[in-house]
Amino acid sequence: MKTAIVVEGWKMKRRGLWWLVFIGPFGVLLLQYLNFTIRYDWLIQQHKDDLWGGWLSNVGFLGIPAVLLGVALVASQLAQVEHQTGMWSLLCALPVSKGNLYFAKWIWTLVLILISTVLLSVGSIGVGALLDFPLDELSLQDVLLYTVIPTLLAIPALSLQVWLSTVRTQQVLPLAIGIFGILVSQMMIEGITELLPWRWPVSYMVNQENELFLWALAGAMLFFVVGMGHFRRKEVALS
Repeated sequence: MKTAIVVEGWKMKRRGLWWLVFIGPFGVLLLQYLNFTIRYDWLIQQHKDDLWGGWLSNVGFLGIPAVLLGVALVASQLAQVEHQTGMWSLLCALPVSKGNLYFAKWIWTLVLILISTVLLSVGSIGVGALLDFPLDELSLQDVLLYTVIPTLLAIPALSLQVWLSTVRTQQVLPLAIGIFGILVSQMMIEGITELLPWRWPVSYMVNQENELFLWALAGAMLFFVVGMGHFRRKEVALS
């Protein structure tokens, strides 16, 4: 397994995927900084009772679509190397199990998204300080609520994207499903969107229902296990 993870990291470096880690949080923070700069007086009046909470909530609601899009792009790019070069047959012939190959794709997708989330968390504090928000009023609970926790609740969507990206030679469908998930996550259709994994990060920020962690854990495990099983059986299409 260690070999598969190291090799996957080397290929990821060759593909230049690290830029996705930085461009996501940078874009979110830049847009929200411009938003607060242009509408400073109005937004400050709106959030005068909790400046940091207002700032972080704005970052969070823009950050969720960025995280979901990043998940789809990273999963697709990591799988596209083998799809474009026809290396699946060669890799599957090596003394490394297909389960380890799949896990390496999954873990690197998760690592990249988590690094991006850490950058967003730290950056949101830095930009908030740049906007003259008092640091003594900063709540780390709000930082977790609007940046870290939504990413954890996006792991089921991540597992689904890795599954689709590894078993589909053409990446149009996985990316289309990822974009669909982003659009759905912005909607609130009772009884429909609440059941879809893309919605759970937003739902938690709005309602803070701890039951969503159980749904996220179950969804992540289900998509991971089913995806790995599908990948291990799909020999002909991967060759």
